[in-house]
Amino acid sequence: GCAYWQCMDTNNYNKMITDAKNSISFVATKQFTKEELPAGSVITVDLGWQYRPEAWKDDAPQSSRPDNVTSPVIEITEQWWEGFTSRAFNISRLGAPSLDGKQPEAVEAFRIYVPENTPEETVPSHYEDDKTLFSSNGLDIENFTQMKTLPVNGFYNSSIYADQRNEYSTPSLSPKFICFIPFTKETLPVGSVIVCDSGWQYRPDAWTGNVKNPSRPANVSKNFTVADEAWWGNYVIRGFNVSRTNSAAINQSPYSAAEHVRIYVPEK
Repeated sequence: GCAYWQCMDTNNYNKMITDAKNSISFVATKQFTKEELPAGSVITVDLGWQYRPEAWKDDAPQSSRPDNVTSPVIEITEQWWEGFTSRAFNISRLGAPSLDGKQPEAVEAFRIYVPENTPEETVPSHYEDDKTLFSSNGLDIENFTQMKTLPVNGFYNSSIYADQRNEYSTPSLSPKFICFIPFTKETLPVGSVIVCDSGWQYRPDAWTGNVKNPSRPANVSKNFTVADEAWWGNYVIRGFNVSRTNSAAINQSPYSAAEHVRIYVPEK
């Protein structure tokens, strides 16, 4: 579930490192461009936490990397970006303890604020296709908001684990999955829509409480699913395992993988 960037690593300079002994101490964000994170943006981090603002000048191993930052508030300036084409963040606690199962704490401790007067966010490339898909199923996508999901490396298995968090399996299996922080009926309400791209699938693992399940839901590759009352049934927690249908490894690009399974929540 944990990972970090290392821009100086000869073999993995532009990939998330998930299998090192110290990977468990970090949560990594996606890579940002200057357009996504312009001058005037503000980064905050809670007391007891730190982040390394990894940086790349080009698509090659870098000769140096930025130090960790513990300052509670930093404003991004033109100088912060000078010479760099992309940046990403490794979030960790001071002392680098394990963050296994505690990824949401890292996300809550680290925040980015972007100025309101930045150019309007571009429409995602999948929007028009999803709009057509909604229409063909008798729904209007304008009545929904796409959920921002946090991808975490690893997977759930409700038939083995009762504690409703991602668990590590074998090194040969875990890299094939990412998962989303578990949903309750409040966070993924009845009427929500799940869209899955071709070549991808998800297993909507489920718990009726803090107990193991005798069986697990099957993988779903259907491109359009409505989470109705029957979908929730007696479950109180659901956690998605996202994977490719060809079982390829996706752990080094969790944010890209997460884009292939999208959740739309009805607007209130």
